[in-house]
Amino acid sequence: MPRMIRIVHILTEGFRSSNGRAFLHPLLRFRETLERDYGIVLQFFTARAPSLNQCDALLVDSKFYKPYWASPRRDEAVAHFAEDYAQAGSSFFVDLNDSTGWVVPYVLPYVTRYIKSQLMRDRSIYSRPLYEHRPHSDYYHRTAGVANDEERWSVPITDPAHLAKMTVGWNSGLANYSLPGPWLMNAYERTGWLPFLALPKFYAKPERTRQTKVSYRFGASYPERTLRHQRLKLKEIMDARYSLPTCKLNRAQYFLEMIDTQVVLSPFGYGEITLKDFETFLTGGALMKPDMAGIETWPDFFRNDETYVPFSWDLEDIPDRLDALLPDNTGRIAIARNAQNEYKKTLTGPEAARLFCSHFASMIHPPAL
Repeated sequence: MPRMIRIVHILTEGFRSSNGRAFLHPLLRFRETLERDYGIVLQFFTARAPSLNQCDALLVDSKFYKPYWASPRRDEAVAHFAEDYAQAGSSFFVDLNDSTGWVVPYVLPYVTRYIKSQLMRDRSIYSRPLYEHRPHSDYYHRTAGVANDEERWSVPITDPAHLAKMTVGWNSGLANYSLPGPWLMNAYERTGWLPFLALPKFYAKPERTRQTKVSYRFGASYPERTLRHQRLKLKEIMDARYSLPTCKLNRAQYFLEMIDTQVVLSPFGYGEITLKDFETFLTGGALMKPDMAGIETWPDFFRNDETYVPFSWDLEDIPDRLDALLPDNTGRIAIARNAQNEYKKTLTGPEAARLFCSHFASMIHPPAL
């Protein structure tokens, strides 16, 4: 059995980004449970300090070092891992980048584990360069010839030992994306008052009467063509069939529309998982998005034709998938209900604390030698 890690230090930039908030939200919420039931004591740092590495495990939030990697300060950041952080019992780099494909390879030789919110199930994909660092960007570059003004490729990870260090943490779903959610998280950032970490109390029932058949209200203004491509083509397909409004609404109007919608389309953006996914779980529609079967994440909210409806990355099967889904009230509602139940279980259910704390405890144990 691996030794129990007790003192865990976390270096983080705090609640400054949506991914940072999703990373910290469950740690702060379940901090007492981790200590009481698992013997894990958390201490948070927002700056480097002499005592930072005096712990059993050190978790470093990737957002803390984001300004370093594309600048002359890269060597400085690597030195922190190679020299300072190596003195911790175990060190973990927690990659909060949106996409499965975007990896910071420079820290891999120096950390015990490389923790990422979602990973490609086939780890060998990381051993080749990916266009614009993302599997879907790479896919549209290879299959449709889409190119960006500035070409960027990921750095291949060729050492099997480094690939073996990559493990799944938790995705961005474990925060509050309800109607008042952003306001509450902003309030916590300003005050540090724990009651502002409240979780959603309202879930719209999937079986309620919904007048709007489908919603595809999303932006497509990314500067990178490979990121715009999927969204623009999806809008083109949907406009030809439905010609629905896609302009931005205020948050209250948006939630009212979602509650009245049967099927919500949620394409990839900077990453494969988007906040619209969780807003759909809260409002009870059936989620439809590009196939996630090749992606490993926790909690596992994305199970094909069980918790969401997948469509192929080439988008050619969308009309057939919609034509089958929309008239099938029983099947559509079952998928929406499965997703909502899974979301409630890990977010607000009676077992939520145990599920997260158990996952966290197993994640930070050093791998067996």
